[in-house]
Amino acid sequence: MNKAALEDALLPDGSTILVPVDFSQFSQDALQTALRLVGSRRDVTIELVHVVDDKLRDRDQWKCRAWFELEMMLAGVRTAAGHRRRVLVGSPAETLSAACREGDYALVVMPSHGMTGCARVKLGSVASHLSQESSVPVVLVKCRRHALSETALSFSSLAA
Repeated sequence: MNKAALEDALLPDGSTILVPVDFSQFSQDALQTALRLVGSRRDVTIELVHVVDDKLRDRDQWKCRAWFELEMMLAGVRTAAGHRRRVLVGSPAETLSAACREGDYALVVMPSHGMTGCARVKLGSVASHLSQESSVPVVLVKCRRHALSETALSFSSLAA
């Protein structure tokens, strides 16, 4: 199968790619990967989704900030593909799983922070959960290590 046939099989016309984000550099890497997958196609949409953890106080404030951050992520995006953004409230892993079940996504592209050991057990892994629970193919982007000071891990959830 040649590259074009593979791309068409993975992303048929009218497809939407779900890109869950937590506003870290890892999320930027996942967005860039999705953009590379789309290339110059105009018939594919990228949907950025952020989940505000329902355990947070001042969820409305976090939602407003999330909308702003999504807009900032898309500000520099130059692509032929369409794009949308959504802010959801809930447990990140469960909410994203539900979004995959209810939405019409061809693919999920998300970062894997690469946590192991105690950190993974304590914080959980949204990427791991989604890759196991989703009926939609999930591409996990193994992100290069970024300095912690550059990483916004998630202002709404430390798991993603």
